Amino acid sequence: MFMVLKQLKVNFFGTTSRLFGKFSRLRLPKLALVPLLKVYSAIYGVNVEEMEVRSLWNFSTFSSFFTRRLKSGIRKIADREDPHSICSPCDGTVYNFGD
Repeated sequence: MFMVLKQLKVNFFGTTSRLFGKFSRLRLPKLALVPLLKVYSAIYGVNVEEMEVRSLWNFSTFSSFFTRRLKSGIRKIADREDPHSICSPCDGTVYNFGD
């Protein structure tokens, strides 16, 4: 039973991820996209002041927003001298991981 539930969980999250990936590449009208980006930014605490691009109106898709460039020098990437330093290419939270 445990294995069945585990497989359902993996399938659910995998399917959800693929669907959101497809949605994120859709070119929505700016009048729909910009308010969605504002709501997303408010809910998830995205600091739009750190963006290299000055306006949400310059993004064509959610994907372009998710992969936006930040202003130069805005964040320290990693301490190269610290052997315990871990560098991630994005902000985020790990909710799930496999074996």
